[in-house]
Amino acid sequence: MPEQGLRSKVLGIGEATVFQFAKHGAASLAISDINLSSLEKVGQRLRDEHPQVEVEVLYIDTSNEQSIIDAHEATIQRFGRIDYAVNNAGVAGPFLPSMDTSREQFMFGIDINMVGVWLCQREQIKHMLKQEGLTPGHVIISAASLVRLACRGTIVNMSSIYGHKCARSNITYGTAKHAVLGITRNDAVSYGKEGIRINAVCPG
Repeated sequence: MPEQGLRSKVLGIGEATVFQFAKHGAASLAISDINLSSLEKVGQRLRDEHPQVEVEVLYIDTSNEQSIIDAHEATIQRFGRIDYAVNNAGVAGPFLPSMDTSREQFMFGIDINMVGVWLCQREQIKHMLKQEGLTPGHVIISAASLVRLACRGTIVNMSSIYGHKCARSNITYGTAKHAVLGITRNDAVSYGKEGIRINAVCPG
C-alpha cells in the first residue's frame, strides 16, 4: 500500500515540505490550502517535477470545521489512508498587547492557529485508528511487557519558537503556538499506544 500524506496550507514552509515528501519517496500527496489558485500552481509543479507522485489538490478553510472534515474525507476517498500529516495552516498577528487586542482579533488567531490544528489532528487520528500499521514502529516499555507496534500514522504540527518563548505585543500568536505544543503532547500521550506518533516542530 503506498504511503499517503495530507498537507494543510501549501505556501512557504508548507510548499517546501511537500516537495521534500515527493523527493523522499511519497507515492501520493493530498495538498490543501484556502488559496486554490496558488495551490493549483504548487500541484502542477509537483506533477511536473515528480510525475511518479499522485497529487490531489483540496480546498480547506481551517477556521471551518466542516471544511476540515471534508478535506480529510476526500483524502481517504482518493487514497484510502493517511500515513503522514503535516498541519501547517496559520496566520501571523495581530502583533498587539492585550490592552489593544479585541476579542474578535484574539479569537480569529486562536481559531486558525490553535483550534484549526486541533480539528485537523482530530480528523487524522480518527482515520489513522481505522487503518492497519504498515511498518514496525516504536517500542513501548512497561513494567509488564515490551511491545513493538506497527505505526498507524505520523502527525507533525507546526508550532513556532514562540511556542517556547514570549515576546512583547504577541498575545494572540504566542498563546496559540504555546497551545499547539499542548495539543501535540496530550494526544501523543493518548494515542502513542495505538501506534500513532504525534510531534511538533518550532521554526524561528
